[in-house]
Amino acid sequence: MKEFFATLHKEFLIFFRDRAGLGIVFLMPMVLVLVVSLVQEGTWVAITAQNMEVLVVDDDGESLGKAVVQGLAESGLCRVVTKISGKTITVEGARKLIMSGRHRFAVIVPAGSTLRVRKEVERIMVPLFSGKKGVHTFGSPGKGEAARVTLMLAPELASLFQEALIANIRLLLRGVEMAVLQEEVMRRVSGFSSRATGAASKQKDDLALAKQGLVGLGLEYPRKELNILPSSVQQNVPAWSLFGMFFILIPMAGSIITERVQGTLVRLYTTPAPISAVFGGKIVMYTAVCCVQFCLMLGIGLFVLPLLGLPRLVITGGAAAIPLVVFAAALAAVGFGLLMGCIFSSLMKAAMFGAVCIVIFAALGGIMVPVFVMPKVLKVISNISPLAWAQNAFTEIFARGGGLPDVWVEICALLFFSITSLLAAWVMEHGRARNGFRVL
Repeated sequence: MKEFFATLHKEFLIFFRDRAGLGIVFLMPMVLVLVVSLVQEGTWVAITAQNMEVLVVDDDGESLGKAVVQGLAESGLCRVVTKISGKTITVEGARKLIMSGRHRFAVIVPAGSTLRVRKEVERIMVPLFSGKKGVHTFGSPGKGEAARVTLMLAPELASLFQEALIANIRLLLRGVEMAVLQEEVMRRVSGFSSRATGAASKQKDDLALAKQGLVGLGLEYPRKELNILPSSVQQNVPAWSLFGMFFILIPMAGSIITERVQGTLVRLYTTPAPISAVFGGKIVMYTAVCCVQFCLMLGIGLFVLPLLGLPRLVITGGAAAIPLVVFAAALAAVGFGLLMGCIFSSLMKAAMFGAVCIVIFAALGGIMVPVFVMPKVLKVISNISPLAWAQNAFTEIFARGGGLPDVWVEICALLFFSITSLLAAWVMEHGRARNGFRVL
């Protein structure tokens, strides 16, 4: 055990005496979070709107439902999806798709909505065509809504995009009301004589709309009802924190390669100290560094970004799951760095190859561009990236109100990746120590 603590102490001294390395590990990720959050805030609505699909559950099947589908299709905000794999989407199916993160919002038109609206309009037309003077208002306060359309929203949608979507649908529903009203007026007018038509036309000028209208709009968040909607900060803080954590491979691989080149590892292998003790001290040391790094990034999102006019980082889910995800991600980053150090014979090779791999993992994993705006092929490919697993877990906790039961699969995947990397590194280093096989 003393060999383990001796290695841990040695790694601590080497790491914290390297001021340039400290700047790379701690300062550069902080700058990334600040710069990227500031740059993306103004374009977040455009990013989230691109390639967005809306699920439409048209249980009505008549004028109201068809008008909603047509209006959404013509709005340009999104693509309308009414069927998946040839099957019509149900309300519960839409709710599950949003909860799983595969889609971001859905519009539900209940059965019989058009019939209820027409009956209410017909009821209002009776005094209008009875010859009574005055202003006739439909959907007046106290009467209640004739029908209600429900909009299901995933909380991770940008708040500005949600506002634009809600305003667009409200305007669409008002247009549907006017169309139904016009249809009913024309139907009644066509049955009158020319004299009655003139009177009806004069009365029609006094028709007014109530503020709430006949068709109401209800909001539903399938995960959990949230008071504060997420922003780009909830995407960028964990994303670029993970990006910085995985770059621990440079000091991690450098520690292994430098000791090998200087002959330190050979001397250590000639002592009774096992390889597990040598590796164990490095793993614990750099895992702790990654955890501290993430805590600093979290502090940036909580306290610094609001001072710059950006939304404050809000954790809507179970905060108790965050340490487990951070630990699993840190261990995966350390395992990857240790593996690079054991594979390559020079720091230049390890740094170049490892950095390219991290950039690829980041691009596929939703660090640079959110996964949900990617093409379907890339969405499937992104599942191979360990950064995608960690980012999905943080999105679940920060934005969707999830907890440990919702992220245990991602945690297990990260732990499996880290154990596999560490085991591969141990096998390679053990074989090199025993048999002297060459490295790349």
